[in-house]
Amino acid sequence: MSATAPPTQRSPWPWAIAAGMGVVFAVNGFMFYLANTHRPILEAEDYYERGLEHDRVIEAERASARLGWRADVAVVDGGVRYTVSDRDGQRVTGLVGALAMTRADTRAYDREGPFVEVGPGVYRAVRGDGHGLFRLRAHLAGAAGTSWVDARHFEIP
Repeated sequence: MSATAPPTQRSPWPWAIAAGMGVVFAVNGFMFYLANTHRPILEAEDYYERGLEHDRVIEAERASARLGWRADVAVVDGGVRYTVSDRDGQRVTGLVGALAMTRADTRAYDREGPFVEVGPGVYRAVRGDGHGLFRLRAHLAGAAGTSWVDARHFEIP
């Protein structure tokens, strides 16, 4: 007596896997089409020079960190005051430089101006109008060829 096997039901898994692979191929084909038919958008035409400038900024920040100077920043009487001290806590005098203030959301309040030494180790720059979160970038240099940069975010109420 021979037994006949019951009829088998086909599994849907092979078809589901094949359909998933088909979706992946279709999406990849569409992305390939988009990549080849649309020109890339450059944020800046001088991107290489900007990259080199960024490398110089990073090196200047490292050199400044080796000096061990620090600055206390405050907003006073329509200006930004930097009080610069060396690693021993002594104020650093006789520096000249400039302060650049930028905002990420609008260029209307961006300012750049010189620092004026108003006291021993105390430097002031006019801040202009505007309130909010600014990126401050200070560059100060001494007569002995010392150069110091400071970059920070600062909220002006």
